[in-house]
Amino acid sequence: MIKEYFELKRKKEKFQNLMLSMGLDKFYLIEDIKITNGHVLKIGIPPTSNFKKFEEKKQQLEDHFKGIVEIEKIRFTSMIQMKVITKDIGNYIYEPVRPDKYYKLYIGKKFDNESFFIDLNTNSHILIAGVTGSG
Repeated sequence: MIKEYFELKRKKEKFQNLMLSMGLDKFYLIEDIKITNGHVLKIGIPPTSNFKKFEEKKQQLEDHFKGIVEIEKIRFTSMIQMKVITKDIGNYIYEPVRPDKYYKLYIGKKFDNESFFIDLNTNSHILIAGVTGSG
């Protein structure tokens, strides 16, 4: 328990230094969750700033982490969720996926290894295309 506390404290300090270097010194790390191919960071938005200011730094964040960064505002909060993908999902064994609703269409896996569905009620006109031999 003590080890995890000091590890999180170290990560928060490192994150704060990164934010300082990008001119986002008021944004702060709340939580760092390790996932199979990267991390999910929960970030606090200071009252004097906004999500857009953070989102504008996406390319710099991708360069820093040497990976893919996905940023989204957590609704009804003053927090941001940032997925940082630093490893390829690689090959995985395909298993049939059953959507939880009849109007959802399973498309495949996203880069963070989560299943991707399209809601046919809201996206009734879709076009699916790909390169020959891509899968």
